[in-house]
Amino acid sequence: MRILIIILLSSLLSCNNKEVKDITVKPDCNKKDIDTNRFNCYDGNQYEMNMCAYNEYKYNDSLLNIKYNKLINKLNSDIEKNLISKDSIEYKFFNDYKKKLIKSQRNWIKYRDTNAEIKGKLYDGGTMESLIFNNQLTLDTKNRVLFLNGLIDEFN
Repeated sequence: MRILIIILLSSLLSCNNKEVKDITVKPDCNKKDIDTNRFNCYDGNQYEMNMCAYNEYKYNDSLLNIKYNKLINKLNSDIEKNLISKDSIEYKFFNDYKKKLIKSQRNWIKYRDTNAEIKGKLYDGGTMESLIFNNQLTLDTKNRVLFLNGLIDEFN
């Protein structure tokens, strides 16, 4: 009985002492591929898996922001180059393109968040809700990064 209590206490202490915290996200700005091997969110207790899924989403969200800002900056640069005449076809194209990209991104964020809510609702109040919610955020974010990479390629 004493050994069983010691084993239980040591396993509880080891779980509580395990550092699971938000990671510092610094994705490679120039890398086109999404790092699918960086996270293994199905190894650990439920709390660890939930935190891992959250960290994976935050990593991919940071990558998305890098790609989006790169594209916006490229468009701003192209707009400035064509600032000679606001009536020029090039100026109008880049300006309209930028406006549509911003609108698309705002709409996509609503779409992504709603998808995650729908998936998480299947586990409403359960311990897996956070895991499923963040996995859906990650999936949609990775797809958006691929989409933005394609747009960046078109301008290079």
